[in-house]
Amino acid sequence: MKKDNSKDNVSTPASKNIKLLTKYFEDGCKKPGHESIGVEIEHFVVTKQNDSLVNYFGDKGINVLLKEIAPHFDEMSFSTSDQDSKKYILALRTKDCYISLEPGAQLEMSLGTFTKIKDFLSIYNKMRSIIDPVLDLYGYKLVTKGYRPQGLVQHVELIPSLRYDMMCSYFKKLGGTGIKMMCQTAATQVSIDYNSEADFIKKFRLANILTPIFAFITDNASIYENQDGHNMIRTMIWNSVDSDRSLFAHNALDKDNFGFVDYAEYVYNRPPIMIPFKDSLFFTDKALTKDIYSDKILTSHEIQHLLSIFFPFVRLKNYIEIRMADSMPIEHVLGFIALIKGLFYNKATLNELLQLFSSVDSEMAFNAFEALKNHGINSTIYGMKLKDLLSKFVSTASANLPLDEKLFLHEFANAQIANKYNFDLDFATIAI
Repeated sequence: MKKDNSKDNVSTPASKNIKLLTKYFEDGCKKPGHESIGVEIEHFVVTKQNDSLVNYFGDKGINVLLKEIAPHFDEMSFSTSDQDSKKYILALRTKDCYISLEPGAQLEMSLGTFTKIKDFLSIYNKMRSIIDPVLDLYGYKLVTKGYRPQGLVQHVELIPSLRYDMMCSYFKKLGGTGIKMMCQTAATQVSIDYNSEADFIKKFRLANILTPIFAFITDNASIYENQDGHNMIRTMIWNSVDSDRSLFAHNALDKDNFGFVDYAEYVYNRPPIMIPFKDSLFFTDKALTKDIYSDKILTSHEIQHLLSIFFPFVRLKNYIEIRMADSMPIEHVLGFIALIKGLFYNKATLNELLQLFSSVDSEMAFNAFEALKNHGINSTIYGMKLKDLLSKFVSTASANLPLDEKLFLHEFANAQIANKYNFDLDFATIAI
């Protein structure tokens, strides 16, 4: 008699959910040659007089500023505060730009996707031409720093968001620096595409390897809780947020060919803090995703939520998000984008760098963070001198860029590396 193996072949909700997450990543694959770049820049709204904190609520709060600029946008997103029944604007959207708020009312501009950096700059300048005149009326300005230049964390009001309320509650119980991460930091996040899982594996590994170096060369804050004289503040904060959702994605640098299934299992075996429930959110505390959805199949909305609530140094959605750069002035952002474009969107360069760093694992990467914080430009990381690596990165990326983007890169390298650390990058060897 033939054995009935049908029960053995039945897919469980867990296996189906891993497949759904994996398919979501697969659907992000772009056609070769059609890859683009996305950028998000977070800004602090401060007073012109002394860089003082501006909170969300009040007659001169950031909520009022959003009302002022709202007519220039096509869509608005609202939230109702527990303090009253009013609706508050939390986000504004046009075809090219999405403006939203981080927990401490940091203003984030997400500026679509592009292949030419000058197109990104055009959109950014357009948004600033809308926002800056309104800020002027109130005596405010936008500041791009990695950490809030003035104001203690306990004086920052959370914006009216149930998601952020739940995150705040969770991080308070957890301890660590989660609240400071939410309220006091600001980033430049650059997203890159992949054209296959094999391409993802390469780019994701390299992005994780280079993360400590990116954090160092974009370090743009010296004031921590009103005290000057610090370095790599965001690195310090992010290293102590929550090992379940920050740091390097589990096994990202320790498993050969870390791929889509591996990232799916990373988020599926950790606590999501909260999950979508009807038209709201339900607090799940330390419960793991796999237990919450043990008898339920993930919807597309739930998948998007899960991927947003885990924020490792390098994140996967349906693109790769490089997250550890500080918020910087726009001219430095342009150069940082150029560096990433020049390193990641040339196949030969990608393979060459992966070969150079073939032995790197997570322990070496954490050691790199420590060396950079303690020894700066004179560090030796991954067995190589940082100065030699930076010279190689700039020259290699420059060779892969058109003229206008080479110039963006060189301005960034001069300001954030050569002049800042009194380090002579030999631009004579970098052909323009």
